[in-house]
Amino acid sequence: MKLSYEDKLTIYQMKQAGYSWSHISQTYNINVSNLRYMVQLIDKYGPEIVRKGKNRYYSPDLKQEMIDQVLLNGHSQLEVSLNYALPNQGMLPNWIAQ
Repeated sequence: MKLSYEDKLTIYQMKQAGYSWSHISQTYNINVSNLRYMVQLIDKYGPEIVRKGKNRYYSPDLKQEMIDQVLLNGHSQLEVSLNYALPNQGMLPNWIAQ
């Protein structure tokens, strides 16, 4: 299920109101780890970060910089994904695997 911007805001508000991850996950049929990542993005950058816009372009140099942060500098994939505000936590592992 694709979430609308309004769904994402509602999920964030539900979590702030104390709803459990499992309840929110079941309500929206979304994996808990994806929900946690989205909430962390909103916490760090504000709700506008999850608004759909144009597809973002990541240059090969920027991708390599992120990969190096993980492989050479020992940062976690989650940390790097959040620091670069990647729209989902699966992008960086995919780039590393390639």
